[in-house]
Amino acid sequence: MLLLEACVSPQITDLGEGIPVEGIEGEWTASGELDDGGFSWFVTYSFYESEYSLSGYPPIEDKGSYEVLEQEENIYTLTLSPENEEPYQLTIELSEDGTTLDLNGQTYTRVK
Repeated sequence: MLLLEACVSPQITDLGEGIPVEGIEGEWTASGELDDGGFSWFVTYSFYESEYSLSGYPPIEDKGSYEVLEQEENIYTLTLSPENEEPYQLTIELSEDGTTLDLNGQTYTRVK
């Protein structure tokens, strides 16, 4: 997978009306190879305050706002509201040490 640039301890951030966020704020990256083994991919999510961005290769880009709807221990249910698109929900599971998270069946490593 991707090299870990930095290991940051989980932090508590109050998003105002939302639920306090423990540890998901920061930058998270996953990478791999496509099935044929000839091409690599990567995806990076950034969560800061109430904004998120998504970038990667093959080219993918998205940004908007997010809100934590529910938190049960290390599992977060978020609503992402992309610019010019309909909001959608996703579930994130943060590792106990705060260094990885699982999102849509993929493990992301904290890089910031």
